[in-house]
Order: sequence, then structure tokens, then C-alpha cells
Amino acid sequence: MSVDAPALLRPVEVLSRYGAHAATLDAALDARVAAGAGRAFLVEGGRETSYGGFAMRVAAAAALLRDAGVGKGDRVAVVSATDAAMVTALFATCRLGAVFVPVNPDLRPQEAAQVVARSRPRLVLHGAAQAPLARESTAGMATTLLDMEAAFAGLDATPGLPAGHPRPGPEDTCLVLFTSGTTGVPKGVMHAHRSFVVAGEGFVERQWLQPGDRMLCILPMFHVNALFYSLGGALAAGATLVLGGRFSASRFWPLVAASGATQVNMLGSIGKILALRPRAEFVARHALDRVYCVPMPFDVQRVFREEFGVRWIAEGYGMSEVPGILAQPYGTEPMAGTMGRVCRHPDGRAFGELRVIDEDGRAVAPGEAGTLLVRTELAMQGYFEAPEQTRDVFRDAFFVTGDRVREVSPGTYAFVARDKDMIRRRGENVAAAEIDQAALSCPDVGEAAAVAVPSELGEDDILLAVVPRAGATLSAEAVHAQLRARLAPAKLPRYVAVVDEVPYGPTQRVLRFKLAQDAALRAKARDFGG
Repeated sequence: MSVDAPALLRPVEVLSRYGAHAATLDAALDARVAAGAGRAFLVEGGRETSYGGFAMRVAAAAALLRDAGVGKGDRVAVVSATDAAMVTALFATCRLGAVFVPVNPDLRPQEAAQVVARSRPRLVLHGAAQAPLARESTAGMATTLLDMEAAFAGLDATPGLPAGHPRPGPEDTCLVLFTSGTTGVPKGVMHAHRSFVVAGEGFVERQWLQPGDRMLCILPMFHVNALFYSLGGALAAGATLVLGGRFSASRFWPLVAASGATQVNMLGSIGKILALRPRAEFVARHALDRVYCVPMPFDVQRVFREEFGVRWIAEGYGMSEVPGILAQPYGTEPMAGTMGRVCRHPDGRAFGELRVIDEDGRAVAPGEAGTLLVRTELAMQGYFEAPEQTRDVFRDAFFVTGDRVREVSPGTYAFVARDKDMIRRRGENVAAAEIDQAALSCPDVGEAAAVAVPSELGEDDILLAVVPRAGATLSAEAVHAQLRARLAPAKLPRYVAVVDEVPYGPTQRVLRFKLAQDAALRAKARDFGG
């Protein structure tokens, strides 16, 4: 049985409304402008920007960045909340053949400094509110800082790039997304124009996006979800992207209703929060029709369908390195607890080839759990200036995800667990090793091990076990207080337990699974709240 659906343009019909392009962000934008320059592209607050108006602002911003010394291949770091200026900076940077490097504005200065130092940007753009973080994270570095809001204020009256200015190619790197690694050192995931643009086209297929859709963006644009799916999907469909700012549970439904949003992407924790909120906050007269959520428990899906009146909800799977790989096909009956099937482009081609292997690299039998490997045209180009790390995660052109999955029916997969010592919290991949290192920098901590424990909101919470240095007295409160100054909120442990020892295996690796399975440890730990 399929989910009832209104009469919509098929995804291939949506893309056919726009001319062929060179699979670059600026060429895709030009094709949408040619099809209707006056249609709304961005909405932020009470301001609406058309496709044509946005293209002119991008050209003017690109000229400004060029005059600031930015050229092909240079990195431009951006420390900002998700707003129209950040979207403009993205397209302007990429128009020059330069590389956009978004920096999480919630990072602590020393964390942001790691990202900036590794990317060595020609220019650092920032929002007004993020000026202190930009200054502190670039202290002592030879780079230029520029306030985006002030610099972009007069763009509407500023000449753009000349018509003959060189344009980037589809295989040119346009984006570096820094994500935590298993070593605790951020890794820069590089993507070409082609993967960005084609992933957006794939999202048209996943959600059957329409040119008339108004897509609400409540996730940050230092993540692949907001960039490739919300922004890329809106661009591919010629739809409107509504920038909703940081997620707020109390204002979510009023924002949905007031903006006329028809589609939104969210994390499983957001869905669960909304399902638990007072129904007095819900606004029944809304237009929200489709939700993409990673993941959304089936009981929460039921609330969204039956109580909130959302017709279509899809789960999926992807990573910064291999976005848009699995999702439930549009219009099919949902299969609870699955990541779906291999995604397709609107032209019908499959985006990925999958393997599921055991510890010896052999294919597992259907129904057995194994490590997921993915070969896809959407794969990253590699980790920025880290060829060895890049080689380590590819096997015969297949990306080794480090996630364990199970084929629950032919072609349909379910997530089982993570091979890597990664913790998924608030939509972020957090390296346990990074938390360990921060804890070990506390004067009285001798050993430390962070592990994932279940959260009532879905995904994970973080438990940190610490062993005092010889002769030292240690309290969970003191450790937590010191970590607040060292770690971003998403990385801050909820639970801290002071223990006599942590378990080690024969190779002297901490046996984190034993800590995670120790119910007495969690009961003993001090709970600092989510």
C-alpha cells in the first residue's frame, strides 16, 4: 500500500523545467534565474529575495571577495549563524572557484582555532555576533577578518564580476566540512561542485520537491543536511528556502504556519521534543506536508501523521563523506526502524552500490550485521591535506562507513551500531577521543574515557568516566565545570563518574563497551542534565 499523495510533478519533470548546466552551484543558479528571475529563493524574517536578486548579490559579493584577495583554490572560513549573508557568502566564494569552510559558531575559541588553523583561510568572514569568536580563534594567524553584515550591506548597488570572469568547473572543490575524527582531530571533508549540486537533485527525488515548495531550514549550515538537502534541494527544485534560524520548540509551529512551510528537515531528537511538547503550542492551520528526519522513531512518526497532520515522513542515512545514500522511497508504506533503500537521481540512476562485510572483509549473509561500505558518485574527494586518512577509509573505491547495518529485506537496510568510537549527539558526530583529551587536560584527571549512553530524546548522551591522578581528590562537579570552558555544548558530557579504574583490553585500548554496558556506573554518575 502506498501513502496517499496529491498530484505532483514527477522529480524528472521538475528538473526538466530548467536548462542544462555544468553541475556547478553558479551554473545551477543561473539556470533557475533564466527560468524565472522573479520567483522567491530566500526568505528570512520579513525579507524575501528573488532568484534574480540573489544572483546579483552573489556576483557583487564575489567581486568584493576577489578585491579582498580571494582567488581560485583559496579557502574562505565563515563563522556565522545560518542566515542570508552566509548563503550569499557560500555562493560568492564558490563563484570564484574558492572553497567555503563553515565553522560551527558554538565552538569554543580553542576548538574553532583548530579548524581555522587546519584550513589556512585567505579570509575569515563572520557575523556581527560571532566577531569575538572570530578574533579569538584567529589570534596570531596571518589572515584577514571581515564582518559579513557590514560588508554585504550595500551589495544591491555594487557592480558584480565582469561577464568574462573565469568560472569554476564541476570537479573543483567548493566545500570543506570539518567533522570530528576517531583521533579527536577535526577532519576536513572535501566536496566538489558536482556532488553538492547532484545531491540536491537527489533530494528532489527523495521528497518529491516542487517548484512551489517552501522549505523551512532549522538546521545549521555547517552540516551536510542543511547544505546539500535543504539548500541544495531548494536550488535544484527552483523552490523557496525559508531560513528559520536556530530551532526553538516553542516557536516551531507558529513559524511553520506563518512561513507557509511545506517541507522541513529535522533530527530525530527534534521530532521527539516536538512530540512531547504541550499541544497548546501546535498550530493546526499549517501547510507542512513532508518531513525528512534522521532518524525518527515510529511512535514519533505516528504523532506527526495522526496529531500534526504531516502526510509524508521519510527516514534516511548519509554521512558528510557520503551524503544522500539511503532513504525510504517517496510514497511507500513506511518500514519502522529502517534507513530505507539506495537513493536514486530523478533520471532513475542509483546513487550508490553497497557492500556489508564482516571483520575479515567477506560479505555477510542477508539478515546478518556487518560494516557498511558505499561506492557513490556523491562521495567526498577526500580529507583536506590528509591523504593517508583518505586512503584508510576507502577500499576499492568503496567508502568504509564504520557503521554496522543489517539487510532486513531485499535492498532495505537497518542501522545496528557504530564500529568507531563515535557518539551521535544533537545531530553531531562527537569523537570520544576528543572528550578524553579535554578531560585529561584537567589537572587532577589521570585517566578518562567517554562513552555513548542512550538518551530519552533519541541518539546518544555522553557519559565520562574519570580516574583521579595519584594523590589527587576529584569531584564530578569540578571536572564538568572545567570541561564547560573547553568543549562546545554538544560535546559536553551529561554524566560524569569518578571511578578507581577504567577497563583495558590486551592491546591497552580502553574497552568502552564495558563502560557503556555498566548500569551501575550510570547510576553512580552525576547527572548534569541534557
